[in-house]
Amino acid sequence: MTEPLSFGLIGYPLGHSLSPELHQTALAEAGLIGIYELYPVAPLPDGKEQLESLLNRLRSGELHGLNVTIPHKQSVLPLLDELTPSAAIIGAANTLYMKSDKLVGDNTDAPGFWADLTHLPIQNASSALILGAGGAARAVVYALLTHGWTVRITDLRQEQVDSLYTHYSTQEIDSTKLAVIPFTPQAIEKAGLESDLVVNATPMGMHPNIEKCAWPD
Repeated sequence: MTEPLSFGLIGYPLGHSLSPELHQTALAEAGLIGIYELYPVAPLPDGKEQLESLLNRLRSGELHGLNVTIPHKQSVLPLLDELTPSAAIIGAANTLYMKSDKLVGDNTDAPGFWADLTHLPIQNASSALILGAGGAARAVVYALLTHGWTVRITDLRQEQVDSLYTHYSTQEIDSTKLAVIPFTPQAIEKAGLESDLVVNATPMGMHPNIEKCAWPD
């Protein structure tokens, strides 16, 4: 009998996640036997031991693949052996798997975001404002810049914005169309009105912060 496959999602919090239902359905549709579980891991440094334990289970073959969400898409990178080219440029990983005895980090956020974007009626759009500067924002920036868009970013956490901007300035990607704006109501409103698209890449609006908005008062 074939051993059931074992997958899961690392992140925190995860009470809102629909990933088990989505992936169990996908496994069934593919004719595969497996289970997809949630692994709540607190932000580092508190969750470091648990995060390392899960990665060791992946290395040993006990787990067959892991997805990664907020707040670990960047903090997991030093614990990996190798990154795919896109994950290295983005500076964040959301998919982990073993290949040739190496723990590999990949990023499917960028192509997933772009695939969804192509279904929207904005064929002539070319500029975006991104609220947020974490792992999800990095993937959105990558997707838009590689397709020639002009991108402006802002975040309440200035150190995150500076890190994202500096990171892309050193990558083999055209970062001349990437700019930072202040996290103020006036600057964000102006940039939003001048942009074809506004992307919320912050946790605001997600469970349990469903009543909160990323747009500053």
